[in-house]
Order: sequence, then C-alpha cells, then structure tokens
Amino acid sequence: MLGLGATGLSAVQSLGRKGIPVVGFTYRRDDPGLASRFCRKAVSCPDPVSSLEPFLQCLLEQRALWTQTPVLIPAEDSYIAAISERRSELAPQFRMNLSPSGTLETIQDKRRQFTAAAAAGVPIPQTFAPANLAEVRAIERALEYPAFVKGAFAHVFQRALGAKGFLVQSPDELRQCYEKVFAAGVDALVQSVVEGPASSLTSVCVYYTAGGELAADFAMRKVRQSPHGFGVGTMVETVCDPEVSKLGRMFCEAIGYTGIAEIEFKRGARDGVPRLMELNPRLWEQAGLATAAGVDFPHLLYLDLHDRPLPPLQAYSEGIRWADLFEDLYCFRKNRQALSLSPAGFLRSWRRVRVVSALSWDDPGPFLIRSRNYARQVVHAAWRRLRRGLTTPPMQTESL
Repeated sequence: MLGLGATGLSAVQSLGRKGIPVVGFTYRRDDPGLASRFCRKAVSCPDPVSSLEPFLQCLLEQRALWTQTPVLIPAEDSYIAAISERRSELAPQFRMNLSPSGTLETIQDKRRQFTAAAAAGVPIPQTFAPANLAEVRAIERALEYPAFVKGAFAHVFQRALGAKGFLVQSPDELRQCYEKVFAAGVDALVQSVVEGPASSLTSVCVYYTAGGELAADFAMRKVRQSPHGFGVGTMVETVCDPEVSKLGRMFCEAIGYTGIAEIEFKRGARDGVPRLMELNPRLWEQAGLATAAGVDFPHLLYLDLHDRPLPPLQAYSEGIRWADLFEDLYCFRKNRQALSLSPAGFLRSWRRVRVVSALSWDDPGPFLIRSRNYARQVVHAAWRRLRRGLTTPPMQTESL
C-alpha cells in the first residue's frame, strides 16, 4: 500500500480484515495507518515527488524480500505519478491495474482531462488554461465570475502554493492569482464556479478490471465539506444517481480507463446540469463508506489481479454516512451561519453515520494518531494567534 493516510488506511483495513497481509509505504511520520494493526509492516520511504530515484530503490528493495508477486495499490496522486513514470521497471515486479500510459497522463493533467471530457460529451464548467499573463488578459473578460484557479497537477500545485486552489471574483484578482502561480513555476487552469451547496456534489466511484470490464459502480454525495465552498467532504452519504453514474462511466469508457476511479460532478443550481469537477485515478478518502455499504473496492482489485472470479455488480445500501469527526466539527464551528445549522441539527445529521474516519473498535490505533495530530494543530493554531496578539502594536489614539 503506497500511502498510509486516511485513504490508504481504508484499504489496509479492508484487506487486513480478510487476512490478506499488507505492507504500507509512507514518507510521513504521522499517517494514521502507521498505527493500524492490519498493517503487517510499515516502511518509511523517501518522498516520491522530491526523491523519485531513492523512492523507487526503496520499493524494489522491499520487493526483493517477498517470494510472491505483490499487489501495488497507490493511495495518493504523488505515488501514482511516480509509478506511472517508471511503469516499465515496476510492471514486471508487481501486480497493478493502471490505465494505459496515455490515458493516465491525460487524467493526471487536469487541462487534458477536461479537454477529453468535453470531447466525450461530458458537461464541464467554463474552463481556460492560460500559459502566461498575456493569455490571462485575453480571457479575463470572457470568464464568468466567481471562478476557481486550481493546479493542472493537484499535488504539485498544493505543495508549491499551500492550497488546493484559489477563488477569484474579478479580472484583477485573476491576474494577481496567476502572478503567484507563474512565480511558483506551476501550471494551473481556471474554471467558472458551478453554484450550489455541498449537497449538489456527487461522486460516482467505479472499478474497471484490467480487461476493461465494469466491476463496481457506487455513488455518494457530500453533506458538508471543508473549506466550506471548495474542499474535502467532512460528511458524505451513499446515494443512487443514475444520471451522474452514466456520465462517469461514459467518460471512463471513452478514454479507455481501467482501475479504481472517483469522478466528481456538481449540479448547477440554475440549470441542474451535472458538470465534471474532476476524475481522481485512485481510491478516495471516504472509501471505507463504500466497503461498509457493500462494495469493497480494494478487495475487488485484489481479486482481479489474482485472476479470481469477481462477484456481479453489487447493490449497496443508500442513505448511510461517513464522517470525519474532527474536520466535521471544525466545519460546523467555522461555518455555522453559512450552513444555517443549529447544534441540534448538527447532532441529528450524525444519526446515520456508520463510518467515522480512522475510527474502528477493532483497530483503535489510527484514531489515537488522528487525535494526537488534531490536538497538535489546535495548540499550534492557538500559539500562532497568541504570538500575533503579542506582536501587534497597541492602537494609537489622539490626545484630547
């Protein structure tokens, strides 16, 4: 398992509970999966982005210790980029289901991804990908505001600029934002915002076998997200949305996609049309919800790569929820007015939660790590506020 964060942890637990031995790789010291009893061995590896060659060497050194050919499951974009780049070296050593190189390169570059979606007939937001300030000025008046600037390669953008993206409200803000983007040396695209609440965001999650057959089709919608306007789901629930599922499958089949994917759409508040937000070629943070609802994506991948029979497309329970306790509490506290949600309403929204991120009674270690990490964040944030208060000079007032 490449990555032991919340996404990787869901796969570790899924496979470990079935008695399948799991070895995890991570370059971070605080991933919750490090404390999972279902992770037989945790390997500290170099960062695949900044230290690609040492990372590959570490991976191959560990491979030499195993007698059977292991399944390779990347749980983060950085790992996918690394193994895709060196696929020819890794493919003989590992079992993996990655889309063909051309397909994966199209998906990883958001600019190419949206071009391919439009060509497949999948609705997308108004999208531009200016390469310099002259091109920014050329599109700034045609762009509908508010708009969102995000990275062509999400993991590279976030490392360089410390955020998933930036909301812009005017041509001036667009130019200022792109000045920062170009100064950081990263690529970005800008899209008009599809207006609507978090509940208008629905993801279809699929698994296409190495032979290109659809083996899993699952959908979930956001209840809340953090940051409030553009963020990661802090509470999501299972739904059935045939229109969105059809669009997600249509896109995957048009580009010859294989493997696990999460394809997110948002219905416009004005026209109700679901538009593509992004396709992620990997497991997603709330993958444990799919397992709890009856669609076990990591196990399907494992069975497929061992040439074992797969069950028919599985129905799943609707209306059950996954939540991140710490992030959802933070989302409610920070955005209570925007959410128009009372404390009682917040508590009621938790009634259908069956899966809590990193929390399980048969594997308590990861939640203890999450609790420690969250406590550190709270203390650091309080210390930063205190330091700002201590260093801010007192207000000057005129003498009367």
